[in-house]
Amino acid sequence: MQWKWNPWFAASVVPVVIGPIWVVFGVVFINDISVPCFTLTTLILVSATFAAAVDDTFRKRIANWITYPAFLWLFLVSLASSLFPGNTAWLGSVGFGDMLLGFLCCFTIVLLPYIFGVGGGGDAKIAAVIGAGLGLQYGLIAIGFAFVLAAIFAIGRETIQKGPFFVVRTFYRRLGSWFSIWVLPPSEEGQKILNHPLPMGVSFFCGVVLTITDIIPSIIL
Repeated sequence: MQWKWNPWFAASVVPVVIGPIWVVFGVVFINDISVPCFTLTTLILVSATFAAAVDDTFRKRIANWITYPAFLWLFLVSLASSLFPGNTAWLGSVGFGDMLLGFLCCFTIVLLPYIFGVGGGGDAKIAAVIGAGLGLQYGLIAIGFAFVLAAIFAIGRETIQKGPFFVVRTFYRRLGSWFSIWVLPPSEEGQKILNHPLPMGVSFFCGVVLTITDIIPSIIL
């Protein structure tokens, strides 16, 4: 039987295979294991969100075999960091309490649009993984930026395809129809644009990378 590559393989196996090399590289070349880019938690997050980006791009979904193993890894890392607090900075855990709080809040925030028919369940699960890895504050930053980036991408895509006037008119009619009976709702074609799912897989990956490299937090905080 021929073995076939699956994108979610990265979320399960990469932390085991690449993890030691990743951490050693951070110690030897960066000489500071507290650098967020070179911890085991960071590797798990990058692996999972990259696999999610690939899966979402090509299959238009984020498989459970990406999110479940990633959260299990983060849970074990956080648990090890709590049980053995001495010299475990290389794990990069945010702490067990912050891990659970980030998991619950980030999951809930992204789950709400899914409940109302916007987005997918996989988006909520990968958001929970991000919250578990980065904690509440930085998890919300990464997810917030991901939504902004996805919206910019979607608006740019529709502007190129439909033209700027059509896009502006569609959003004007959507907002205006909420507040005034004199403004017509968007046309059927415009409604399709508003209902088009945002490309969240790639956006989550970008949000994580820009957060762990301290690009976005340094601007916001």
